[in-house]
Amino acid sequence: MLCVFAGLSGLTKTVGAQQDRGSEPQFFEALYDVPVMSGLEELREQQSIFDTPEGRIVQVSAVSGVKSERVFDFYGQTLPQMGWKLIKNANISSQKREQRYQREGEILQIFTEKSNSSGIVHFYLYPAP
Repeated sequence: MLCVFAGLSGLTKTVGAQQDRGSEPQFFEALYDVPVMSGLEELREQQSIFDTPEGRIVQVSAVSGVKSERVFDFYGQTLPQMGWKLIKNANISSQKREQRYQREGEILQIFTEKSNSSGIVHFYLYPAP
């Protein structure tokens, strides 16, 4: 099993949608096909990537300067355009919310947590059962 942690070079790709931070949207370093919403700051030192025979397992987190509703609205509009199908949308508690998407044998789980001054958004990608 190959295990790679932070330290990979940053990747930028272009898609048709515009974001506030410039004409080219930014993508997560380890989730190279998931855009970073304007208002999120990727925590590259907290990412992990595992390559398994069943598929890749990726975890990335971002500090959020926006409300979780905006985060879920953005990804709820953006990810289906990229082939992801929403399979779960739930409030876990007053401090935590989750969405799950599926595409081509992979599950993408997004959940938010509130901290003292900002929120944290976690993204987990893993093979579908």
